[in-house]
Amino acid sequence: MPLTQEQKDHVTAWRREKGIDRCLACGYDGEMQCGEIVVVPIPDATGSIPVDEAVGGIGMVPVACPNCAHMMLHEPITMGLASAGQMGGLSS
Repeated sequence: MPLTQEQKDHVTAWRREKGIDRCLACGYDGEMQCGEIVVVPIPDATGSIPVDEAVGGIGMVPVACPNCAHMMLHEPITMGLASAGQMGGLSS
């Protein structure tokens, strides 16, 4: 799910509000690179991912440091970027 510029600004503001606007690895305090929302499917009890049914998943917003390449993953429902229905019906 691509993010609009407004959503990317929301990610920046949310991270600042939580006190995590600097890189946790190198301390870089400039603009971070924000990726698209990705959903990682959750395997069933057997470890396989059924292809013929709707599969739930865990949503993530990757944010990478352009200085040291450290990547942080944030959950988009908690951030207010997506609803549980958009993430395969799972809630945070």
